Amino acid sequence: MRDIVGLVPSVSFTPEDQRLVSGDPATRRNFLNQAASLLLPRYAQSLQQFTHVAKQRAALLKQLSDGSGIDPEYGRQAVLSGLEVWTGQFIALGVQLTKDRNDVIGLLREPFTRIYASLAGEEEQADLVYEPSFDEVLLFDEPAAEISRHFQRIYPGEVARGQNLIGPQRDDLTLRLNDMPAREFASNGEMWTMALALKMALYEVVSAQRDVKPIVILDDVFAQLDESRRGADPRLRATAGPGADHRRRGKRYSARRGACHRRCRAACAIAGDGRRYRGDGGHACRRTWRAIARNRGRILMPKPPICELLNLDQRKLPAEVFDRISDRAGRLKEREERARKAWESFGEPGRDPETVGSLFNLLASNGAWIPHLKMAQMRDHWDQVVGVENAKHSYPASLRDGVLTIRCDSPAWTTTLSYMTPLLTDTIRRKLEGLTINEVRVTGPQSQGFSRGRISRKIRY
Repeated sequence: MRDIVGLVPSVSFTPEDQRLVSGDPATRRNFLNQAASLLLPRYAQSLQQFTHVAKQRAALLKQLSDGSGIDPEYGRQAVLSGLEVWTGQFIALGVQLTKDRNDVIGLLREPFTRIYASLAGEEEQADLVYEPSFDEVLLFDEPAAEISRHFQRIYPGEVARGQNLIGPQRDDLTLRLNDMPAREFASNGEMWTMALALKMALYEVVSAQRDVKPIVILDDVFAQLDESRRGADPRLRATAGPGADHRRRGKRYSARRGACHRRCRAACAIAGDGRRYRGDGGHACRRTWRAIARNRGRILMPKPPICELLNLDQRKLPAEVFDRISDRAGRLKEREERARKAWESFGEPGRDPETVGSLFNLLASNGAWIPHLKMAQMRDHWDQVVGVENAKHSYPASLRDGVLTIRCDSPAWTTTLSYMTPLLTDTIRRKLEGLTINEVRVTGPQSQGFSRGRISRKIRY
């Protein structure tokens, strides 16, 4: 089968080709494989060999992951040896595929940009960006050694998941419109135009490379194109039939004046003002008018603009839409940056689970909680600092600006602890490291003033 792939050049465009812009990366990789098979003679054979090698390597990783089918004594070493051999072939074939795909995109980029500008206008700029999984191919002259080191770094992750984490099977092709990803910001019509321009660029490159006109297969090309884009390129006008200009909203019309197409089924397309028209620009047929009469309230009454229904200020809508789009783009960029950093730090120290105690210590050190925690510790263990007897008649009142205030319950104990101030300072500094104490003050009990209505005196210490 691989011997005949690419012998008959053909380019097709179907409504499903819009997924080249909006779909998953597998759709774009399939397009790259088809284009490379048309432009490069031995690409199909290399792709088939790489697919076989990738399956064998993934099977070995799966065995290492779940331990199935491995001899307990010698089987694991044999699997590792086989994995090393398959990895070497995987790298060699992957490098060749990456280079071929990069060459193909280099051939398609200029005609794609030019054709899209001719369809959508010169102010619209489209581009193709290749995003290989083996990005070392584009950065180094001899990328095999760098890719091998990359495999060594991600080996635990590959074994844990049992699959190939990098390689040409994870490449992607990004279509950009005005330096922004078309998949996220382009409209439905713009995506359709970009997919059509990409297929037309492939047709042009194949014609120039092989000196033969490929077979062109088109299916409903004008479904998502407006009038300006249908007639922008002469190649599109050539493909349009006599009734192509009469298509509206997916309905078909006959070019013969005065007749609706049989597939219309008694109803032409609804124009923007709510009235029904025939393909040639006249009034609708009798059958259509009877259908309108039966459903006059539903069909003929145009709906008010959505801004009036929702009571929205039209002057603020562009700014609100732009802010929403810019915020989304910022979130996507932050997500991509976090994912990149996570992949780069895979398997490095510091990514293991932490205990709750270590997390609290980190929060305390970062939040300047240490002095408060030390002060609470000193209050809980005050008897170990000043002795059991002294602790019964005193307590640490406050710590402010390096000054520790000790309050006693009587003047006698105040005098006693005052003589012990140097010893208390040394003891506290020794037992409570990290607590800055420049001075220790010993005070007696504080008296409370007379309360209103009766005489009372309370001692607080």
